[in-house]
Amino acid sequence: MKICGMSWAVRTTSCQLLGRFNTVTTAVLMQTLSKQVLGTGRLKLSRSKSDATSAAGDFDLSQLDVNLLDSGSAGAFVHGLEDEMVQVRMAAVESMCELGSKSRLFAERAIDFLVDMFNDEIEQVQLNAICSLSRLGDWIQLRYGSARGERDR
Repeated sequence: MKICGMSWAVRTTSCQLLGRFNTVTTAVLMQTLSKQVLGTGRLKLSRSKSDATSAAGDFDLSQLDVNLLDSGSAGAFVHGLEDEMVQVRMAAVESMCELGSKSRLFAERAIDFLVDMFNDEIEQVQLNAICSLSRLGDWIQLRYGSARGERDR
């Protein structure tokens, strides 16, 4: 879902609705936290050989080998969490929590994004991220320490 060019109210509603998608695959859920499009990793572009007048560099885009569903979900939550409007960021955090409560894998992947929201400029977003992590407590375990492997405390 591309939510960048819409009004803030539409972006907010889009993020709220993301939390209600209970029947999507784990792969699609994970794609909402990614900036890369899933697919074959290649674009198949071919120039029509039958058109002798075709200029060099003209391609037939009908052979584009990327799944539109995958590209549509790419980074939906990433965009929501980085949105300029507080309402959109709040909705993104809440929907991530909702989906994380139903999928352990999604919850584990969402931890870093939710912890990053502790640095949001708006206190309400920070508190929402803290509450969301606490609601995911059955699925996740938070650890602290250095990145060098300092043992958990």
